[in-house]
Amino acid sequence: ATLLEDDFIQVQCAAAECLGRLGKAAARHAAAACEVASWAIGNPLPAIRVSAALSLAKYSGDPSRAQFLEQACAAAAAELGSKDRILALGAAQAIGTLAG
Repeated sequence: ATLLEDDFIQVQCAAAECLGRLGKAAARHAAAACEVASWAIGNPLPAIRVSAALSLAKYSGDPSRAQFLEQACAAAAAELGSKDRILALGAAQAIGTLAG
């Protein structure tokens, strides 16, 4: 959870995603993780936006996080047509996770 406050946004997104993977074991950090990833969705770099969407997708089973999931879906969908195939793949993975 400390990594959510790291100086590098990539580390923050990775921490949010990892906490989401831990599920109930990290539930007390879910709100902070979603806030970090939600903030990162607005980053000008597409790779950061996709990373944030992947992070938020890990919380797709939690109805109280619905506003974050809408942001994640929109951010990921915007990158599906990217010429960067790795970026498009990450966006597709995020949407797949969001769809359950």
